Amino acid sequence: MSNEIQKIKIAVETQVKQTDEVIASNEAIADVISGLNDTLSEVHGTLSSGFSMLGAGLQELCFGIDDGFRELSYKLDLQNETLEAIKEILERPLDTQAKELRKRAEFAYLNGWMDEAEVDLLESEKKNYQDFIALHILGNIYYHHKKNNQKALKYFQKAAKYAAPQSKIDACKALLCAAKVYKEIVRAEDAYKSTRLAMDMLSDDAHNLFNHSAYSAMTSHTDESINCLRQAVLKDPTFFIAADSDERFSNVAQEKEKLKRELRDEQRQRVKQLIKNRVWRKDFNSARYVAKKLGITDFSQYIKDRDSLDTGIEGISHKINKLCANNSYFDFWKVERLLMRFIMKA
Repeated sequence: MSNEIQKIKIAVETQVKQTDEVIASNEAIADVISGLNDTLSEVHGTLSSGFSMLGAGLQELCFGIDDGFRELSYKLDLQNETLEAIKEILERPLDTQAKELRKRAEFAYLNGWMDEAEVDLLESEKKNYQDFIALHILGNIYYHHKKNNQKALKYFQKAAKYAAPQSKIDACKALLCAAKVYKEIVRAEDAYKSTRLAMDMLSDDAHNLFNHSAYSAMTSHTDESINCLRQAVLKDPTFFIAADSDERFSNVAQEKEKLKRELRDEQRQRVKQLIKNRVWRKDFNSARYVAKKLGITDFSQYIKDRDSLDTGIEGISHKINKLCANNSYFDFWKVERLLMRFIMKA
């Protein structure tokens, strides 16, 4: 597992360093890489849920670089406490033999014994056809290891169907995997429909938004693609980095470039407005008006708090100016969070 984690680190670093300067300055890129290193160093060599500590955008970047990372992510999810609870619920009505089959198959899968895992999972399916985790693992085996796209598609779709009533997140993961298979067999419109189903379940999920944006781009649903990408980026700016290297967006290259600049400029305006809206003690009447509007009755304490806030902002003004001068989306995004941190203290 440590080799896979190291592979992620090198691949993502290489791609991040090629990021467009409209998205991120060299300084912002260095911050992203530093955060990536910190995160992966915490999970280095372990089979845990640590991959989920990466931002959603960086996860998608990993999937785009090597689709094997998507399976790695699922293997890590199998150790997740939430999924453990779901597995327990699925196993309750089963007899001892069915439970043992499932556990033995999962153990084989995690250890790379795909033939043995396949045999046990197919037998397990006969005893519990609704076990969507077992069905998803079968999909992974057929797609990543047996290279049988038709069987992979069949099991990912089964997993989505039976997961939906119990776990919409797992249903969406299966639908995104099905979309990937459709892409491999050159059925882009079906890939689009698959991510559309995922969006119908969880329209606010960042992974759904990003992938539906990508398949919308492939199928000439340009406006839908750009709208979904915008929403994904607003949730996690690293989706811009992922989209920058994703060939699925090749049909909307110009629109994507326009979106970069629009969001960068909008972020700049938000920062300017935050700075402009700061209330200073020297404008006593204005401060009193704002305090009243906020429902603050202890005006003297409010003034002291504002003084503290002003001093704090002045202390980071050099850093703010430097970040603004970088003129990238990431840098303005970081400035907004710095300012909001002080404003929330007021």
